[in-house]
Amino acid sequence: VLAQAHFGSSPSGLTPTSVVTACLSSQAAMESQMLATLLVILGALGWAMRDLVGKDMQSPSVFLTLAASSAIGLILNTGVMLAQQCAGFGCVEPLPARKQMWLYARCVGAASSITLNFFALNKLDLALSAMIHCTSPLFVVLLGRVFLGEHIRPLARLCIACAAAGMVVFIQPWHLRGDSGASTVGLIAAFGSSVGAAFSYTSLRALGDLGSTTVLFAMYSTSLILGAGVCVVQGVPRPNGALLWHFGALGVVTFLAEVLITKGYAFATRGAGSVAAYKFLTPVFSMVFDAAVLHQRPDALNIVGAVIVLAASAALVRIQSSGGQVRTVKQATDDKPADASTANLDVEVPADADACAAP
Repeated sequence: VLAQAHFGSSPSGLTPTSVVTACLSSQAAMESQMLATLLVILGALGWAMRDLVGKDMQSPSVFLTLAASSAIGLILNTGVMLAQQCAGFGCVEPLPARKQMWLYARCVGAASSITLNFFALNKLDLALSAMIHCTSPLFVVLLGRVFLGEHIRPLARLCIACAAAGMVVFIQPWHLRGDSGASTVGLIAAFGSSVGAAFSYTSLRALGDLGSTTVLFAMYSTSLILGAGVCVVQGVPRPNGALLWHFGALGVVTFLAEVLITKGYAFATRGAGSVAAYKFLTPVFSMVFDAAVLHQRPDALNIVGAVIVLAASAALVRIQSSGGQVRTVKQATDDKPADASTANLDVEVPADADACAAP
């Protein structure tokens, strides 16, 4: 209306209706982006609470924890699928062999990552375990280069080097502490969890058009079968009431965190890469919980290392996600064909796919 009143007529075909529509659309996009940011932050808080519950429960077996949390997640996910009229229960087209392989990789990577993460929580400080697990985007970039032929940008290489240096400062390997702080076995398990999560994320990038409930159904089922199978073979003591309460809280918090982050990425009008950096608040929340609840206060080097790792990892996500889609190696080298290992993997994967969500 102001434009028409000022110019006397709509300039360049601009009408009052189009101006109002554009303003409303811009406002809706801004509100959606703010909602996406809030949901991802809440999801990051949820993952930190999950690690806190896992650290506090004192489970007799990591496989019992895996089976219990997977069973609860499977029940909740099944409820969501039923509410969506059975989507994921055979209501989708049969998967080709290639996607079946990626789905198997997603399930195995997630199950191994979750198991190793629970084991690491028994050996490491909460903050240290969360910080190591959040280095998975570094391995995602490397695995994406190997398996999907994605191009690693020069600044991304620098971010990986900075994050590795910051992790050394944070861990302080020159004086490892006892079971309450850090141990070699715990560190190996934590990094193994990060690599497993990265493998799971990499496979998820190749399953972009497959429904999330279908992927979660397969993942929870695999984890439940693995955890329950090992428990049957090894035998576990009967859990008490407090442990059952922890299992319930763990399953619910994990599922809600997954939903919050998934919805947050869906509402991000500027792409998931615009809000992915907020997922790196998980280790920050874990450091707060570690100090306030478990009374493990970080020292100066821990704080410096955490800042370097989080800043480098967040920058890595933004750098790799800028430009809409990640270029493949074959696209980046116009005058030279990709080698045999990547010749058949010339696929464009959205760069703003999740690179720091929990497995």
